[in-house]
Amino acid sequence: MSEQLVVSLSASMSNDPSPHNLLRTKVQIPPARVRLVSRPRLTTRIDEGLHSKLILISATAGSGKTTLLEEWHQTAAGRRWTLAWLSLDAGDSDWPRFWSYLIAALQTVTPDLGASVMLSLHSIPLPEFAAARPVAFLLL
Repeated sequence: MSEQLVVSLSASMSNDPSPHNLLRTKVQIPPARVRLVSRPRLTTRIDEGLHSKLILISATAGSGKTTLLEEWHQTAAGRRWTLAWLSLDAGDSDWPRFWSYLIAALQTVTPDLGASVMLSLHSIPLPEFAAARPVAFLLL
């Protein structure tokens, strides 16, 4: 991730997960694994899904979703795509934090994307009723 990204996200992007700081590791593509089980049938399925609006890879923890995407990105079809990476967990469920991370991930590909939105996310106070109510997001 470039230093330009760090500055555009916040003055102090670090390992501090406070609302104004973002964890760098959540928007970095994980390092490639040296040894992996090749899964050509699944990488072909990803290739076939490129014409769809959404490709959903869903499996239990530790089943190799990240490894599969790393393997696919090394294929000829995968290398034609620029990837933005975002790892989320339960702590990212409030909307300013979620959108901050989503914008940060997209800024790894397009650094100026959403810079003004990022500033606004942390300057608008969240109403109490909205802070206490869970919100569901659907990205297509």
